Amino acid sequence: MTNRASHGSCHRQHLAMQPILRIGFRQSLRLLARPHIWALSALFFVVATPFELDQSGIVYLLKICALLGMIAYAVVARGAQIGRFSLLVMAIVVVMFLTNLSNLTTRTVIAVAAIIAGALLGQTRGDKWNDEFRFIIKMYLAVHCSGLLYAALLFYGAGKLTELHDIVFPHISRTEAYGIVGRLSGFHNEPGTYSQWMLLSLYLLALAQGRLYSIWNAFIAFSVVITVSLWGVLAFGIFAAAFIIEMLLSQTKSNKSRIFLSFVLFVLVVIIIVLNAPSDVVDDVKQYLMLKGEMDTQSGIDKIYAMEFMRKEFLDVFVLGGGFDPGFCPKCISPQDSGVGMTGTYYFGFVLFATLIVTLMARIFRLWGISFIIPFALLLVWKAHVYEPLLWVIIGYIMKGPVKRRLALVDTKI
Repeated sequence: MTNRASHGSCHRQHLAMQPILRIGFRQSLRLLARPHIWALSALFFVVATPFELDQSGIVYLLKICALLGMIAYAVVARGAQIGRFSLLVMAIVVVMFLTNLSNLTTRTVIAVAAIIAGALLGQTRGDKWNDEFRFIIKMYLAVHCSGLLYAALLFYGAGKLTELHDIVFPHISRTEAYGIVGRLSGFHNEPGTYSQWMLLSLYLLALAQGRLYSIWNAFIAFSVVITVSLWGVLAFGIFAAAFIIEMLLSQTKSNKSRIFLSFVLFVLVVIIIVLNAPSDVVDDVKQYLMLKGEMDTQSGIDKIYAMEFMRKEFLDVFVLGGGFDPGFCPKCISPQDSGVGMTGTYYFGFVLFATLIVTLMARIFRLWGISFIIPFALLLVWKAHVYEPLLWVIIGYIMKGPVKRRLALVDTKI
């Protein structure tokens, strides 16, 4: 009798340590019926969607306010807890203040506030909040993917290039037609931006779900290919590799078979779509991707300038990072295009930034598994400022660790 009780207790403890994998269909309908979910989804839409205003500082102030609104709701209305702040994130905040102390500007204050607010949201946990947060990310992905598919239908069906970004935000998007191929972005401002922010949001959802692969995740990942973004095509290949590794490392035979069959089905659909695409479309896509690969665009030229700048400045920022004045690669038109890895090394210093990356990778490997490390590499080449809030939401989530399954598994009240 004692052994049975002990075995049952161990089994419940094992269940308590398992990540929650999905939200049920009925639970999703209940969430959709609640106005506050739409309001929170709008706030996350602002946080995770790049947009431009005449003064860029206002953009980040709006993102910070949206983050604080989500945190306040989670803590006050859902009883969530934020937990202890990461020492590494605190060190980064201190370094940013120290390196900009001689020329302290509003940009420094805003950057620090964005990092703190993003990390706080990422490490917020609560039984009721966890389900809602995953659903909010799904809403974000669904809205943006629907926008891209709508733009694709209009372009390839009616030949109309549609600017959806300026419906929500004041500045138009940079979509274009290359030959008979549309470089579309949906509600995002650029095709490459759609690819980057969607895949990193998908990665955040995968962390929250405790698994990378599902038909839904695979479809969202494949949608970036429609944008004809070189970053998106390469990133989709990275996600596909991670999906396969997760399938191979699946612990149960039935789960492995289920993932394998759904993955094969998805690959067959992709192959059918590609084979049925007009040859002119395929040729234009190949030509454009080759052009991007040759670095013969402004973004490519900026990358060359950035690598040369980093080569010269590396020893100066090995221990302590550089300040915002004059900042990373003054010669570059868009310094953030060089990626978070390079700009993070410059602003935080190589030692601190490398320590952060190694720590994050070690936690991912220990808590989520090796398949999650592969798409994590996309963070290092993400074309974003190092104080981009979504980046720190992801970092905060990794630092806090995965959501654990409740012992009361039947509790579905939200």
